[in-house]
Amino acid sequence: MADDVTRWTVTYTKHKTQKRKVYQDGFLELQLSSHKVKLYDDCDKLLESKIVKLDDAVRSGETITFGCYLVDIGDPDGETKPIPNTILQRDKIMSDRKGALNNKWDVMYTAQVTQKAKRFQDGVLKLTSSGSQGRQEATLLAEDGTQLSHRYLKLSEDITSGSSFNMTG
Repeated sequence: MADDVTRWTVTYTKHKTQKRKVYQDGFLELQLSSHKVKLYDDCDKLLESKIVKLDDAVRSGETITFGCYLVDIGDPDGETKPIPNTILQRDKIMSDRKGALNNKWDVMYTAQVTQKAKRFQDGVLKLTSSGSQGRQEATLLAEDGTQLSHRYLKLSEDITSGSSFNMTG
């Protein structure tokens, strides 16, 4: 990889306008010299590319739109390290003190979202904060610790005891 290429892990969807989106894992590469952004699936197959403007926000925690895809940018991939931001670090420390980050919740979950009589199972919802933007990620685990699903939370989302939470976005 060239020195001017930055790579992130991402989740992307083809369902740009649907209320219930199905996300997949992939990668995003930004070549600074040409201002070209490339979207790859998790097998490194190129899905789409486009030229971005200088004022477009291509960084962790942002969402970028391609012709056919909506992409949520996650953490930098590989050797790329996020630049520390002292304000975000302070906010993370304050949130840790409030107990808002790195929480584990005992939950009941179901995959039978559309059925009237749902069968629920016990599990754990783990909330973590990652990246230079302090973006929260929710991970659903089965009782035995097996990871079932994960996704990044939107800034407007808040998880509270007694509420429902949809892992499909």
